[in-house]
Amino acid sequence: IDGYLDYWLKYFDVLTKLPNRRNWERELTDDVAAGDVAVWNFPDLQRVNQLYSYEAGDKILQQIGELLSKWKPKFAQLYRVSGNRYLFCVNQSGRSADFYKNLVILQREIDQLLPIKRQEMRYTCALAKADQRKTKKQLYQEALMVVDQATLSREWGLVTFDPAIYGTSYEQEVLRDISKAMEEEHLHLVYQPKVKGATTEFVGVEALLRWDHPELGPISPAVFVPFLESDGRMGEVTDWIIHKVCRQIHDWDAQGVHI
Repeated sequence: IDGYLDYWLKYFDVLTKLPNRRNWERELTDDVAAGDVAVWNFPDLQRVNQLYSYEAGDKILQQIGELLSKWKPKFAQLYRVSGNRYLFCVNQSGRSADFYKNLVILQREIDQLLPIKRQEMRYTCALAKADQRKTKKQLYQEALMVVDQATLSREWGLVTFDPAIYGTSYEQEVLRDISKAMEEEHLHLVYQPKVKGATTEFVGVEALLRWDHPELGPISPAVFVPFLESDGRMGEVTDWIIHKVCRQIHDWDAQGVHI
């Protein structure tokens, strides 16, 4: 039973009971994807939590999860990949037209669900279409590019990846700014506590890399890390991370905080 609970807590979201980000990341291989990937992003969740309470925000997330599950096509899998993001992955080829129709229906249903105390909760559904070359990993990166750009440009609703808009130019802009990001602290680390599930004993922290771009807004590591790796720039960022973590450990030791 303990093993089953550990597995469930590791690979499923407690709030919505959907497969979580770790579950999805197991699917990110270099094999050619069978079908499309769509990411639903709800950027106003934090505002809702601040205005009405986290309980209200959790209720909305549950309602969204239930709605997406209800309309989930049989040929796709649904995940909750972050606090305010859900993801569909189509697992059959030749289903692009059917999947797009399904997303249009979902968009209409979510529009009816989301008005909250006279304030709309905005969203973007970023669609990355499969072809005979792209992997799930590539489709996921494309969908995240759309999400990041759409949030910055305040483009809401159903948006399809277009390489002319979200492709190489965006990648080049990210790569151009990485050195400046390290120098001016646009890159930063957050530390996530690690706790033993059985005893709730605190056993350490995990360092997570974040980038708040002054013009592009927050950029997901799932987007910029592959850019850095493909361009051979990840080494210098790794050195920067190690330096920052060592400095933080030194500061904690000086304060008597032992991790």
